Amino acid sequence: MTSPRWIVALERMVFGARPWVIAIFLAITAAMAYSATHLKIDAGFTKLLPLKHPYMQTFVQYQAEFGGANRVLIALTVPEGDIFTPEFFAALKAATDDVFFIEGVDRSRVKSIFTPNVRFTEVVEDGIAGGNVVPADFQPTPEGLAQVRENILKAGILGRLVANDFSGAIISAQLLEMDPNTGQRLDFVKVSRALETQIRDKYQSSDVDLSISENYSGLQIHIIGFAKVIGDITEGAGRVVVFFAVAFLITALLVYLYSMSLRVALIPLGCSLMAVIWQLGLLPLLGFGIDPMSILVPFLVFAIGVSHGVQMISAVGSEVYRGAHSYDACCASFRRLLIPGGI
Repeated sequence: MTSPRWIVALERMVFGARPWVIAIFLAITAAMAYSATHLKIDAGFTKLLPLKHPYMQTFVQYQAEFGGANRVLIALTVPEGDIFTPEFFAALKAATDDVFFIEGVDRSRVKSIFTPNVRFTEVVEDGIAGGNVVPADFQPTPEGLAQVRENILKAGILGRLVANDFSGAIISAQLLEMDPNTGQRLDFVKVSRALETQIRDKYQSSDVDLSISENYSGLQIHIIGFAKVIGDITEGAGRVVVFFAVAFLITALLVYLYSMSLRVALIPLGCSLMAVIWQLGLLPLLGFGIDPMSILVPFLVFAIGVSHGVQMISAVGSEVYRGAHSYDACCASFRRLLIPGGI
């Protein structure tokens, strides 16, 4: 079957100037490798949402009034007993204040039993009365703790901000999509690190300076939310490089066993690695970062590149087996695989 004219012309151009083609590809790869050093983590909560869905369009329309769904929940729990101790209340109040000042937190939507937006109401003889769950004049005395317990029951937050068995309490905070200080997309990795250093490392210990008594068993901190997930994935990204190296070595061994030639095996591996470098280098040039959720895409690009390389080796080997010269075999394989490989 005769190949299209444009394929024949492209074949002559590529194989007729092989040193120049290789030099241009190496220069582009070096430039892309330098560009890849400027690659940044780019994670966004709204990127995971189907924003064209009618429900999500309604959500976006009223997001400023009612707040977003990008929430972080921090649970402070005690392994034994309940939360009604001076030590726990001191820790919860201090942690609430610290969450309030974490960069990227929507301060108007921070909630815990210590925030003024968590209130209770009750019917009394004169009508309806209400107030903050934790009064402004709260003192961690047995009487004050008993009053807060009653207020929690009246506020209907049992099972939401306070555990059903009073073994823990939650601090809820919504995150902004854009950093108000920089005007850029909020750095969720930075938020995750702040949650670890300013909350978990500070309060998940019996040595915290909160006048803890000798029989106090300490706090346990549990943090969930999109920002925390992104932070955990980013922290584990370093290990992904190790897996990539192991996968590269295994692939190299298999390609070598298939071709029985070290030089032939290195060619598809090198070309596939170039494809990964080009992919990572193009992202900063196009104004994008890499999403931690897409950290496996370079693996897929590498695997597909090796697959196409092995197909090319097989095609060249078949032509040589039929008696063709190595140069003619390469040209014929190029003509046969250009269109399916390009697609």
